[in-house]
Amino acid sequence: MLWLVSTIVVRAIFSKSRAKGRLPPSPSALPIIGHLHHIGPLPHQSLHKLSNQYGPLMHLYLGSVPTVVASSPEMAKEFFKTHESAFSSRPPPSILNTLSYPSPDLTFAPYGPYWKFLKKVCMSQLLGGKTLNLLLPVRTDERKRFLTSILKKAEANECVDVGKELKRLTNNIISRMIMSKRCAHNENEADEITDVVNGSAEIVGTFNVSDFIWFCKNLDLQGLKKKSKDVFVAGTNTSSITLEWALAELINHPNVMKKAMDEVDSVVGKTRLVEESDVVNFPYIQAIVKETLRLHPPGPILSRVASETCAIDGYEIKENTRLLINVWAISRDPNHWESPLEFKPERFYNEQGSENFKQVDVRGQHFQLLPFGSGRRVCPGTTLGLQVVHTSLASMLQCFEWNVENGSVNMDEGPGLTLPRAHSLVCVPKARLTPLPL
Repeated sequence: MLWLVSTIVVRAIFSKSRAKGRLPPSPSALPIIGHLHHIGPLPHQSLHKLSNQYGPLMHLYLGSVPTVVASSPEMAKEFFKTHESAFSSRPPPSILNTLSYPSPDLTFAPYGPYWKFLKKVCMSQLLGGKTLNLLLPVRTDERKRFLTSILKKAEANECVDVGKELKRLTNNIISRMIMSKRCAHNENEADEITDVVNGSAEIVGTFNVSDFIWFCKNLDLQGLKKKSKDVFVAGTNTSSITLEWALAELINHPNVMKKAMDEVDSVVGKTRLVEESDVVNFPYIQAIVKETLRLHPPGPILSRVASETCAIDGYEIKENTRLLINVWAISRDPNHWESPLEFKPERFYNEQGSENFKQVDVRGQHFQLLPFGSGRRVCPGTTLGLQVVHTSLASMLQCFEWNVENGSVNMDEGPGLTLPRAHSLVCVPKARLTPLPL
């Protein structure tokens, strides 16, 4: 009887919503949970499968939360450009108050004077061009420390957990830029910091039932609050994860790796290390990074919330409707990408001078490639992240050969905010430069 009543109530709510305005296509729903049963451990993949059936714009009820999902460049442009003013705020996850102070941070603060102030401070004091130039010696020093650490393990013929080493590199860069001190002076401290960052990204990136079902707001059904008691928000690991994915792809595509190594050798040689100023002369390295960001975007799903009712593609999107932009699906759209599942840096680089995708940018101006978002809420750390990724990847290829014991790398994805790998990338590096020209 209770199930019957619940079904009638839910159908009445859905029917009432549809009667008020034309909604995008929607799959079947269940009482109370709505469409949550369609969402698997990797939400971006689940939503991609649904979009293949219901189209690039679909309507879901995630519990009691009305949600629209956009899965094409055209729909992303509608939300991020045509109707940007209505979709400039992000819905903060309920777990955020456990991870940080109740006052919203730059990432989840609603669009308005407070958010504008936070972004102005961030861009002028932390991520502006002048500040990044002043802190170039910090990034250079940490990169040399990283390469020296890898060389010691290579000379000892030891395996290297690449993800762990890269997280240590990026965490120390960010820590020294913000606090003028390294966040890890030994391996135990480094492991603790890595666990903090991984835990934070995993918790915030998990689809939390409490965010969608109203009577579960104060319940910790998935144990996220308990887990987060020992987790401090120490920053993001998007740069390290992008580097890890890039190296994994290169190991699985040795011809691409050799071409990248040849480019670095021809530009820099072997008498000095790669510098940030060299990146402009690495078009193929840049193409590799773009292709990595296409297949493995650090933010597979971008979330917004409607601040007003508006019409999108003939459908009515109500105020307070949740918006999910499936960046992962957009960057694999066969209508915009040839052989979208293949790792092909050449799509962004052509020695014959073709401009097909060479000028496609990752900073939110081209809606078929949105690894850092678009519009007012585009990631403010994009410039820093790209500097770290390009220079670190080129340095790793200049100084070492990279292989795995079984010859190929498993490319399964894991759950989390920043699309981590499901399995650690463990390599056996072999030095190409001995000693390093530090």
